[in-house]
Amino acid sequence: MVPPVYTIRSEITLPTGIERSWAVLTDFSKYPEWNPYLLKINGKLAPGETVTFTLVDGNFSAPLDLTARVAQVQPNEEFYWVGRLGLPGIHDTRHVFRLQALPDGKTQLFHFEEFRGLLPWLLPKRGERTALTRKSFESMNKALQQRLGQ
Repeated sequence: MVPPVYTIRSEITLPTGIERSWAVLTDFSKYPEWNPYLLKINGKLAPGETVTFTLVDGNFSAPLDLTARVAQVQPNEEFYWVGRLGLPGIHDTRHVFRLQALPDGKTQLFHFEEFRGLLPWLLPKRGERTALTRKSFESMNKALQQRLGQ
């Protein structure tokens, strides 16, 4: 795999164990109830399946509808999907949710996205754009933390 042009990273400590954290994070049907970043996801969380989702990101004036392919699912550990705009190598992404059990019974969530291809190289104002997307990731992370704390 070609190294990413850049990666947007975020992480947060979740107040519950890994099984409960995984259960809420992967229950896409409930996203509209709590998730300010991924407003909805349709599709099955299984390798090779297509998911469609609507996301809110400060880089766009309105919610954005996208499609991706689930590439990996390791229960209670990690899942990610890959997206592509146009032909391979133009704008490819890998959006990852990785969980790590902590000794105190909590869970660390690593939430990040890798960007590859020609368009990421050419992206103007990358610093501003990545900061807005990171803010969106962090809003989801905090909302998940709050949801698990209920």
